[in-house]
Amino acid sequence: EIKSRKSIAWTYPNDSLSCPRVATRMLWGLTGRKIGFKGLWPWAYMSPAGSPNSPYDGPYADFMLAYPEIDAPIDTVNFEEVRCGIDDGRYYDTALSMVKKLQANGSPDAVKAANTADAQLQAIMNEVTFTYLDAASMQHGRKNCLRWRTQLQDIVLTLNKALGNQ
Repeated sequence: EIKSRKSIAWTYPNDSLSCPRVATRMLWGLTGRKIGFKGLWPWAYMSPAGSPNSPYDGPYADFMLAYPEIDAPIDTVNFEEVRCGIDDGRYYDTALSMVKKLQANGSPDAVKAANTADAQLQAIMNEVTFTYLDAASMQHGRKNCLRWRTQLQDIVLTLNKALGNQ
C-alpha cells in the first residue's frame, strides 16, 4: 500500500530494542525494505528500566542499544543486529543500483546480467516475510538471514564484474 500511494514511510521501531535478535535484523533490513520503509529510528535510544549500568535491575527489559561506560559504550546484541540488518539492506540497495546501471547500458550482455540479478533479488524478496515478531517469521529469518546475505554479496560481486566489462 505504501508503494502504491508513492509515499515514504518512516517508523519508530522501539520494540526492536528489546525484541528477539532476528526480528531486529529483519525489520532494519530486508523486511523493512519489503514494507517500503525509507527510515527507521527508535525514539528511545537509551531508556533503562532501572540503572543505566545494569540490564537486570528494572521491572521490565531495558530499551537500550548501548550501555554507557567510561572508555566507550558497550553495544547490545540488538545494536549489532540493527547493524546486520542495515548491512543486509545496503547490499540489496547496492545490487538494485547496479542493476539499473547495467539496464541503462543497453548492451545485450549488460541487460542479460541485469535481468539475471533482478530475478535473483526478486527471489530473495519473495522469501522475506512482511511480519517479523511472530514465531514463524523469526524461525524463517533465523534459517535464512545468512543465506540471503551470502546471495546478496554474490549478486553484488557478479554485477561488479559485469560493470567492469562494460
